[in-house]
Amino acid sequence: MVVKVKDQYGADLKNIVGDTTENGKAVSYDVYMTVTSVSTDAANEGTGFTVTGKDDNAAFTTAPIIGDNVKQNFTITPDKFDIFNDGFTINTNNTIGKAEVKFELRKTVGDGTPSVIRTITKTFEGLNAAKADLTYSVSQPGEAYAFLDNAENFGALGTALTANYGGAKVAKEITVSAKDSAGDEVAIPNQVQRATTGDPNVAKAVIGDGVHGDAGKAYVMGNEAGTTDVTVLYETLKGELKSVNTSVTVKNEMPAVASITANGDKTIADGSDISIDSIMDLAVKDQFGDEFKDGNQVTYNAILGLTYAVEDVVGEGNITIDQDNGTISIDSTVKGFTLKVVAPNGKTASTAVTVS
Repeated sequence: MVVKVKDQYGADLKNIVGDTTENGKAVSYDVYMTVTSVSTDAANEGTGFTVTGKDDNAAFTTAPIIGDNVKQNFTITPDKFDIFNDGFTINTNNTIGKAEVKFELRKTVGDGTPSVIRTITKTFEGLNAAKADLTYSVSQPGEAYAFLDNAENFGALGTALTANYGGAKVAKEITVSAKDSAGDEVAIPNQVQRATTGDPNVAKAVIGDGVHGDAGKAYVMGNEAGTTDVTVLYETLKGELKSVNTSVTVKNEMPAVASITANGDKTIADGSDISIDSIMDLAVKDQFGDEFKDGNQVTYNAILGLTYAVEDVVGEGNITIDQDNGTISIDSTVKGFTLKVVAPNGKTASTAVTVS
């Protein structure tokens, strides 16, 4: 689930350090979050509901709560808005019952009492897997690049992905999703047990093992151009095994950057070997719908061919970019600059960087 703090222009609000001033008075903002276990089945075997921030960030990670009308509150301070905007995961931990998460955006003027500007409430339910009447569907692989047939063109990356392509960003991920009788989506564990392709010369399939891809997900990697059937075997929450047939079309068409998004601005400290992705928060997509983010654009740059550049430097000193490792080093005398990424086809994105 993602709930974001935005400014008056509709843009994601970045971290705020210190108070701001409005009409001559100090003003601060925060998000007050309440997680409530509304009710739970007395006979359930779960350990309680939890809310976990991205990468288990402690800024908004709750302890398990269980029972009727049991609450846990905490405050997201404005210097944590970036992390808050990344989203979080709600876990039932096998708990049968209902829970609620309430977000209150608050404003405090001076030493006054916080006033609520906006409230959003989300409810969710932990279902009894043995009794739940769910409808399952399997994601469609669509189109893929003939990577395996061209792997030798990508050096070490080609060798590594040929050996283990589970979880590869150029493979097509196949997952199982579920909806209840009301049509609401139900979060379920990854349930794919087996996946095979009709013609391995066109595409190959593997199940993730937790190291190379997520366990319980299937990954289909393109080999040579063509179309082939894909058969997926999955397990329902009731323990039933079901199969679905789909297909994948493989094209011998070099992946090209279709879009790049990045932070509009970022404030950082000077230093050496700073990850460019930590500054730009890049998300790159190709024409096959494959997405490269969280630093993966560096791992897959043999395919993407991204180049980084620095423009509009403020202050004296040097800025050095390591194109291979996707890092940047900044002298302490530099006060700001624009960091730019450019794809071979001219697609580009920029981040205005302030050095504190």
